[in-house]
Amino acid sequence: MNKIKFVLLGCIAAFFMTGCSELDQLDKNQKETYLDLSEEIVNFDKTKGEKVVEITTNAKFWTAKPDGDCKWLKLISGTDALTISAEANPTGRERTATVSIVAGSQSAKLTVRQMGSEALVELSDTVIASGENGGSYTINLKHNDVPWEIEGTELYSWIKVFSNESSITVKVEPNKTEEKRIAKFYITSPTMMAQEIIVEQMGIQPFILPYMPNKKITQADVLAYEKDRGSFYVSSFSNQFNGRSYNFTAKDRFSSSIIYAFKKDVMRYSMCIVQSEKTTYASSPEFEKFVQANGFSRIEDTKVDEQKGFIEDTYEFKGHYFRIILKARTYGKEQYSLLTYTVFDTQVEDLKTFDTFPYRNKTFFNTSNFFEVKKWEETQGGTIETARERGQKNPNVISFGQFHSVTNENSHLFSVYYFEETKKPYVSLLWQKVDLYSNVSLGMWQDEEGKYHLTKELKALLEKEGIEYRGVNGKFINYVKEDENLAVLFTVYEINDDPPLFGIGFFKIDQEKTAEVKKSDNMELLFQTLSREMENNSRKWFNRK
Repeated sequence: MNKIKFVLLGCIAAFFMTGCSELDQLDKNQKETYLDLSEEIVNFDKTKGEKVVEITTNAKFWTAKPDGDCKWLKLISGTDALTISAEANPTGRERTATVSIVAGSQSAKLTVRQMGSEALVELSDTVIASGENGGSYTINLKHNDVPWEIEGTELYSWIKVFSNESSITVKVEPNKTEEKRIAKFYITSPTMMAQEIIVEQMGIQPFILPYMPNKKITQADVLAYEKDRGSFYVSSFSNQFNGRSYNFTAKDRFSSSIIYAFKKDVMRYSMCIVQSEKTTYASSPEFEKFVQANGFSRIEDTKVDEQKGFIEDTYEFKGHYFRIILKARTYGKEQYSLLTYTVFDTQVEDLKTFDTFPYRNKTFFNTSNFFEVKKWEETQGGTIETARERGQKNPNVISFGQFHSVTNENSHLFSVYYFEETKKPYVSLLWQKVDLYSNVSLGMWQDEEGKYHLTKELKALLEKEGIEYRGVNGKFINYVKEDENLAVLFTVYEINDDPPLFGIGFFKIDQEKTAEVKKSDNMELLFQTLSREMENNSRKWFNRK
């Protein structure tokens, strides 16, 4: 019996000992610190942004600090959350930071990643034009901390290329042949398209050409080019363009004189004159072959002026950035050659124009009065009437109407109508209309001198429509659609400090006088009259605004 009691007592003691051990362990676990993060990796795009990470812990305090120097990252600790702010990343590289979070005896790591911006490598120039003597040329380079390399130079033994973080230097060896040579190499980066650099070097030239690179021309480049090809600087002087001219003596077999004339505030030269004494090469087959080999095409037959004693050939060069008209004269009696190169800008970029030619409604001419026009404009033309005026000669009729676009289709702003007052009492028939658009590039591009020209896209549309070019009067470019007796004038209005507007003027030619008007002299006179009308009317209209 006593034995049984002792056994029971032992079991009870063992039970209580086990229970106490589990309670002690539970109490110990409750005192341990825990730390949980709602996410361990935070991602930002390249822009400035802010994100919140929830912090769960039983510690009284917790801290968050970036590992290392992370000026682009800002941390704000709350009670149970960490706010992370990232500045915009202007570099082309992804960047990463690690944030250490400590709560009592526990710690955790949070990774913050931010995407880089688009890779950017800017070159100060992409075309090097070298004379036959070669030389050293520097291209400045800017990038947003992206890796870049030079590729392709190993294909050309006559150039050597060196680089550092901010520039590329190209050394060009002399060209001892008569052939022009071209080298192309590339700036590459894993995250951007390759950029091409072109080196063009003239060969030994039997005749002198002006500076004609495959890029925009600058005054500094012209002077550097002449220096590199060994020309001797003579002088500079004011010219008739209110700019400066620079005179050189060429290092050719004729010791030719070269004069570049620059207009005021225009980077490229406007004219280059080459004069070679005691030679009549300008009219020779060898010279024609030479200029044709360099991209010129004959555009006129040879002209002989016996009175002034010269023979003249005319050529044209069409480049991407400019075109050049060459007048090559030989003065036989005086035995010298005179070459005049005149430079004109060309449209470099492709520009969007109208899908179809914007007559809007050409059936109105000489058939509709103001109220018929108003009905069409406000029901189909997408405009509302904003002004009207009665005639000065005949106050019983409306002679002027203005309609403001509410749809702005193709950037259309206004249509202005002018009506004939005197043909029939109380009836004013439409004879002139001007449509104005805020997007000038729909029809015009502007050259370095500030002059406007029709875009090649609009010219193609006019040709498709059968509308033919008839010359220029001042700032008005004239076209005519003969089968419909319709004259069309294009211009750009620049009034005070307002943005420029593209204007298309339509005039109906009197059908009874069509045959007479079609004669070239009369057509020119007609457009002179129409351009004056359009100018005077538009001035009145702008004063009304």
